[in-house]
Amino acid sequence: MRKIKDEELAGLLVQVRFAPAKQRQKQLGRAEELLDIIEKDKEYPFEFVCFKITGYRPEGNVGHRLIRGDELAEDLRIFIWKLSGQVAPPANEQSEEVYTKKQLAKKMHISTKTIDRWRKRGLKVRKYLYEDKRKRLGFSQSVVDKFLAENPALAEKAGHFTRMSESQKQKIAERACSLSSETKMSRQRIIQQIAKETGRGQETIRYILLNYQKSNPDVIAAKLRQTAGLLSPAEAVELDRLHKQGAGIKELMGRFGRSRSSIYRILKHRRAQALLAKKIEYIASDDFSMPGAAEKILVGSPQVGHSLVLNRQEEMELFRKYNFLKYRAGVIREQIRTGRITSARLDEIEKCLAEAEAAKKTIIEVNLRLVVSIANKHTITGANISDLVSQGNISLIKAVEKFDYTKGFRFSTYASWAISKDFAHRIPGQRAEADRMTADISEFQKESKIGQRDLAAVERARSDLIQVIRDELEKREQYVIINHFGLEGTLVKKNKKTLKQIGDDLGLSKERVRQIELSALQKLRQSLSPELFDLLTS
Repeated sequence: MRKIKDEELAGLLVQVRFAPAKQRQKQLGRAEELLDIIEKDKEYPFEFVCFKITGYRPEGNVGHRLIRGDELAEDLRIFIWKLSGQVAPPANEQSEEVYTKKQLAKKMHISTKTIDRWRKRGLKVRKYLYEDKRKRLGFSQSVVDKFLAENPALAEKAGHFTRMSESQKQKIAERACSLSSETKMSRQRIIQQIAKETGRGQETIRYILLNYQKSNPDVIAAKLRQTAGLLSPAEAVELDRLHKQGAGIKELMGRFGRSRSSIYRILKHRRAQALLAKKIEYIASDDFSMPGAAEKILVGSPQVGHSLVLNRQEEMELFRKYNFLKYRAGVIREQIRTGRITSARLDEIEKCLAEAEAAKKTIIEVNLRLVVSIANKHTITGANISDLVSQGNISLIKAVEKFDYTKGFRFSTYASWAISKDFAHRIPGQRAEADRMTADISEFQKESKIGQRDLAAVERARSDLIQVIRDELEKREQYVIINHFGLEGTLVKKNKKTLKQIGDDLGLSKERVRQIELSALQKLRQSLSPELFDLLTS
């Protein structure tokens, strides 16, 4: 599967995937509009790209980094393809005809390879859900019409498309052998020359020679010289891209005129380059360098159920695992930076980073409801809920990466402050509140009035209290206790409700709620320790 090369754009795709479906659909359209205006010979700041897609400008210096137009166009096509897979609409419910690649090729009397070339020239493609319940690439009629109108030469060529006869293929193979023996041209240059002479695409010539080589290996070995010397950087990039798209090693050997070992060596070098360029940051801990750290931290990590709720211990273990995996990837990366590059080391780094990303995804999914909850509180300012949720998800992702779990605090407390601070920056008239929250977070991370150890102890007791409530009480009793005593808030700001408000929520009288509360407290008095019961009622 192809990957987005630009790390910031790849990160943006991760961020928008957590936005509401309508928001993602809107961002998909914006990305397609951006692709239309990109010029390959120009450079674009990432800030411009991010704003065009999301309506937000990134923070920090990353927004000023320039991206070459040709590289941006290629990454945007992958961005659109992957994002469309998340919001794939049913193909049969569209207001116009939607063609699969094979259907479009048949309609235009061209090959599917030509369709792929057209995509590189700007033919837009999305993923749709087809009647067999599978997601596949699709081309809408309006998109095809617009592309052909903008590229009349291609449309003309498509109308006169003819398949090559066996004798024509034989002449091309003979011409390749002749050029190889009479000149010092590389295989790639030979393909370019024949494509120019015949008016056929380079891909067509390449596959003809590849198939001829399979049928006549001795002739090719004797007459069609394999490419010598190092591949150019551009050729190495192309080889890596084709491999990620699913091209086999044999196909790459024929296409680039290299041995099997040479292809593997080039691919390994490309993997190492990508990993060495990757930014790996983590929250350090003394636990990571202890003997047997991997077994202690990675074995028996928490499994999140359908309720998507983590208790305090599970949350701490998951954050520790997340940061340890990145620490381990960084340590192994230093080995390939200073020593011999091996496939085993590259595999281990990629495995650690993939598992770290999975842990991060779990943490984000567990806390998505927190974003919605905070966003709802800010709608009174007139802000759009969808925009707030989208921005809140971005803030949540950043909070996961920056949260220092070793301090002993609950992540929800830190994330709530971080998300609210970013909302305050976005909403007019809330800048002073944002500055206050920034100071609060800094103070909170250093030392609160009751001290970090005392705060951590109270938080642990509070978490234990909530767990007992969920284990011992019925759903209605849980709702009354949790809301009346403000257990869903934070230690700094508790979200309490009056008995009347709870009664309105449940459709009960104030007195009936009081009775339910009394019954629930009697149950808890038998289940809770004196310390926990005092914590609840204090």
